[in-house]
Amino acid sequence: MKLIDNIKQSLFGGDRAAAGLNLQCQKCNGIFDCDVGKITFPADSDRPAFEKEIICPKCGALSMDDILLTETGQSQLTQAHLSAMD
Repeated sequence: MKLIDNIKQSLFGGDRAAAGLNLQCQKCNGIFDCDVGKITFPADSDRPAFEKEIICPKCGALSMDDILLTETGQSQLTQAHLSAMD
């Protein structure tokens, strides 16, 4: 198994279509894990697209403008992007 496959397995448990991201809410500053479902990277956008809604445990539904990626979230999103390139 290639190194990249080992990383994907450890991050996503083998399911590269669905992903959770570690995010920070800019409204309450809370850090949380969010199941965003399938992550896609549209060619006509500089932002990823999530299958599911972003939900903060304290504030409820959030837009992309209401969140920040934590360091862990940045790594998770990078991994999802690399997986999409396979």
